[in-house]
Amino acid sequence: MNTVENGWICWLAGILDGEGTVSIGRSTGRAKEGYRFDTHHRSLVQVAGTDVRLIDRASDVIESITGRRPRRHPVKRCKATQKLGWAIQVTTSWEVNLLLPAVLPWLVIKHEQADIVLSFSKRHTRSGYKGARSQETFDLDELDYARCRILNRRGNHGGPDIDEMERMVASASAVPNKEE
Repeated sequence: MNTVENGWICWLAGILDGEGTVSIGRSTGRAKEGYRFDTHHRSLVQVAGTDVRLIDRASDVIESITGRRPRRHPVKRCKATQKLGWAIQVTTSWEVNLLLPAVLPWLVIKHEQADIVLSFSKRHTRSGYKGARSQETFDLDELDYARCRILNRRGNHGGPDIDEMERMVASASAVPNKEE
């Protein structure tokens, strides 16, 4: 698949809405020097499922959009009776900046998350940082991470907790709007 057809992009958007994850990951690890712990954020677009044919087709479409094929890897089963699962991930900012604008017009369920992740990813592509960042950037990353977490819990309880969302946004009122 050298050039991706519009129909395949629409198909991928449907797969992301149903079987995918669009989010921001956060990891905390020990900094190289001293005992300070450091928190890192990254974009995450993932498709997971038990049918390897679906995962491979999604890889084909993603490769046509980004120019790089995501690596397929097994997903740990929760119970011995469950089928083996497979997943592919797109985590680099430059790939996310190519992939999400292509599927965004057709996303329904994950549209808000995609907007947040795309804004996050563009901010980090533009800054070109390698680890060190300002407190303002870190605060924006934390806010985007929290927004995605709330939105991704939607399926568990019927919608985002509006009170929690308002508290989170109010607590970050000192953080300037990233759109400005």
